[in-house]
Amino acid sequence: MPKPKPENISGIYAGVFFISAATLLLEITFTRIFSVSQWYHFAFMIVSIAFLGYGASGTYLSLKQHLQDKNNRLLETASLLFSLSCPLTYMITQKIPFDPYRITWDHSQIIYILIYYLILSVPFFLSGIYIGAVFAKTPGKISKLYFFNLTGSGLGCILVILLFSLFGASEIIMAAFLLGMFSAMSLCHTKKKIFIYAIISVSLILAYGISPLPEINMSPYKSLNTALNYKDAQLLSTEWNSFSRVDVVQSKAVRYAPGLSYMFKGDLPPQTGLTIDGDSLQGITEYTRLNELRFIDYLPTTLPYRLQNESRTLTLIINPGSGLDVLTAAYHNASTIHAVETNPLIVDAVTERSGLYQDNRVDVIIDGARSFMRRSDEEYDIITVSLKEDIITSSTGLYGLSENYLYTTDAFQDYYKHLSENGILSVTRWLQNPPRGDIRVVSLVAATLEKEGIEDYEQNIVVIRTYVTLTVLMKKNRFTEEEIKEIKKFSKDRRFDLVYVPGIDESEANTYNKFPEPLYYQLTQGILFDRNRLYNEYLFDISPVNDEKPFFSSYFKWSKLTPLYESMNKKWEPFFEGGFLLIVILIQAVIVSIILILTPLYYFQRREKKIPYKFRTISYFFLLGLGYMLIEIPLIQKFILFLGQPIYATSVIIFSLLVSSGLGSLISDKLDIKKLKYILITLGALILSYPLILPGLFDSLLSQTLPARILISFLLLTPAGTLMGMPFPLGIKNIDNKLIPWAFCANACASVIASVLAAVIAISMGFYAALTVAAVAYLAAYVIIRNNIK
Repeated sequence: MPKPKPENISGIYAGVFFISAATLLLEITFTRIFSVSQWYHFAFMIVSIAFLGYGASGTYLSLKQHLQDKNNRLLETASLLFSLSCPLTYMITQKIPFDPYRITWDHSQIIYILIYYLILSVPFFLSGIYIGAVFAKTPGKISKLYFFNLTGSGLGCILVILLFSLFGASEIIMAAFLLGMFSAMSLCHTKKKIFIYAIISVSLILAYGISPLPEINMSPYKSLNTALNYKDAQLLSTEWNSFSRVDVVQSKAVRYAPGLSYMFKGDLPPQTGLTIDGDSLQGITEYTRLNELRFIDYLPTTLPYRLQNESRTLTLIINPGSGLDVLTAAYHNASTIHAVETNPLIVDAVTERSGLYQDNRVDVIIDGARSFMRRSDEEYDIITVSLKEDIITSSTGLYGLSENYLYTTDAFQDYYKHLSENGILSVTRWLQNPPRGDIRVVSLVAATLEKEGIEDYEQNIVVIRTYVTLTVLMKKNRFTEEEIKEIKKFSKDRRFDLVYVPGIDESEANTYNKFPEPLYYQLTQGILFDRNRLYNEYLFDISPVNDEKPFFSSYFKWSKLTPLYESMNKKWEPFFEGGFLLIVILIQAVIVSIILILTPLYYFQRREKKIPYKFRTISYFFLLGLGYMLIEIPLIQKFILFLGQPIYATSVIIFSLLVSSGLGSLISDKLDIKKLKYILITLGALILSYPLILPGLFDSLLSQTLPARILISFLLLTPAGTLMGMPFPLGIKNIDNKLIPWAFCANACASVIASVLAAVIAISMGFYAALTVAAVAYLAAYVIIRNNIK
């Protein structure tokens, strides 16, 4: 029998580093793929899928007890299979007909969610086999192993941003494959095996060059697919960056003029379609001679310009997208136009397809609107928040799980403070049936004016309605009698309905685009003059939201479950809109986690009855996993405001926590187990301090440049991250080796549950409620181990 070869500990460290980097790179790349194939707010599922794979690997290792892997065969096999599973998993999932849009009527989509979970968890299961087996076989090196595990994962986060600036999603899947192969090579004892793995890697890369991975299978209900279904439609370009895919399309479906009056009898100028992540179809209008853009006079967004002195109008356009609102400002002779756009790919597309941004009056700023406004001292005559999503996704509630920091009372207060003395804020939304997000804008405006101390603030508000849009105006000062007359004339000439102007009579509303009742008039009256009763009685939550709960498109009220179900003809669409999908996923995660955790229990009860503190140990590691993710997920959601993009928040927060946790793991190697209780108590107290310090810091530091905000984020999170990296390795070093895979399983399963639970808590109670639960989890872990783990 051949002797086992000496342990290649440096190779194991390198292997852990590479496979951890590959795993996080794959995880975040899958979130981008999910954003394109479905919608970005469903991408959080990938986090729970990853930990589900980890949990399953811990169960497998507990049952098989592959802990005497002297020649690293299990590790080599796991890393090799992980590498191969990266492209294979992607290819298989593109064949699964999962579509959340259909979930309102097709119950089989719930099954497809489960299938998605199982298929996508395979690479994470294999990665978990590698990591869990290494932890179990060398517990004495756990602090360094955990350090390389966490810092490798941190590298994966940074690679996402770098690689997406150069490549598309399928190429980055192959990058994860290569990193996995590096992990396998790190374990090799012979040059021959390294050569074999190198040949496999090169062969697959060449095969990819000849026959690339399939395109992302986008939902048929996304705007891009709809546009391409028209005869002679053509996809002109596709560009990627770290947070979006921007497509430009030539199609007869592109006729973009939201709320255009049916009194307009001409033709629209030529338009080119633009989509972000395959959705929100907009039209880039050719910037021709201004007299050929007469249709703009028939848009509701023209109204603010009719109320201003056109000789000098300083205008701010927030998230202009394809540039229609910028074009509107230019058409009305605005003297200066500041267009603040977060996505440089959109700016490039508009610049290439239209001459609009070459106009000397237009200044394009690539930045987040909230950050720009904190840096700017300008006071604007008109501020326009552009309509970004399309009418279909707006009406179906598919944005119900997403944060939107442009539609909060805090954001509207920023807008208000940047208005000139007679400045006007203009917000246009698609109509929804029943009214929800459209009428919620009125609630935001009313709450904002009230917070600013404006008496009789209803005098500062105007609301008009087209057949498909609602436009809300908020003026710094009261609307004058002359302005009210002009608003009425403007609306009458274009057959727009008055919803609210100061002094309106009900007979003036619901005149042209008639509903059975003047519903929008009634709702607006309720918001302005009897809001508490309206908010309590209305079937949907249309109360104003703030930065603590920035889920503008989440309208569901559990207190109205029964009457809502009856009013919607016993359909369950409202449940989906209110986060019902989250509840489904949470239930699935809990059930699967219970099975994964209890399965090893049966094994230990029968074969390892003498191992002490089994339940205390598993509970401890479960609470660590719960606490970690209940910190990470809410902070990602909260830092979207501070960093401007979901992918920036995801990468920066995960990188900061992982790298600082890796540092904490190294430090823990010098600490005695008795220090653990102090670590957990301090960590719990630090987490509870975040709700107290973050709002003020964000408020004062949001004006900084993006690199500065990234550095500030890292510094803010380093103390907590360092402490978060200590309890796991300290616990591993002080438990029976046979319990390590099971502890790994419990920790991962808790992370699965917490990744979904965090979103549920954030939507219902706010981000800081989730952080409070995280602090409780760490303090509960202290209670469990205060008499030591053993």
